[in-house]
Parts: sequence; structure tokens; C-alpha cells
Amino acid sequence: MASTIGTLGSGHLVDRLGARRIINAALVVLAIDFVLMPWSSAHIGTAVVALIVWGLCGWGFITPQTHRLIGVMPAAAPMLTGLHSATLYVGVSIAPSSARAR
Repeated sequence: MASTIGTLGSGHLVDRLGARRIINAALVVLAIDFVLMPWSSAHIGTAVVALIVWGLCGWGFITPQTHRLIGVMPAAAPMLTGLHSATLYVGVSIAPSSARAR
């Protein structure tokens, strides 16, 4: 639910504040969330909050990023959005293999 809210909410925020501000804010909040993750994961309540923040910001980051890509080359928007989605899914597919390597 947090990822859906993040995706939809970031679209409204991009319209009001611009993509750059939303991207920067999401990166800052995600960095803080990831730094605090070792401590927040010690208790179920704080772990849930950390995961909700990740869902909101992590998935809320995709909409402004796509908006910026389309703004750079509007004529290539279909290709850019397809490549953007494919790159995200490749990253999600590769992530488990890097976690096993540790």
C-alpha cells in the first residue's frame, strides 16, 4: 500500500513542486531510512515504519524520474519509459544474487 501511495502521491507533488525537488527529497529520506535500518529492524513497530518509508519514497521516486526522462526527450517518450521500466526490473532481478554473495 505504501508503494502505491508513494507512486500516486509523488505524481501530484511533481505537478506542484517539480520533479527535481521530489527526487532530491526522496533520496535524502531514503538515505536516512537505510542508515537507520539496522536499529529500526530490532523491533517490529520501527521495522514496519522503516518499510513504509521505503515504500513511499522508493516507489515515489519512479514517477519524478520518469517525468524528467520524458522532459529531456519528449519525442522518445515511449522508448524512454520502456527502457526505464526494463532497467528497474533488471535491477530488481539482479538484487537477490548480490545479497547471496555476502
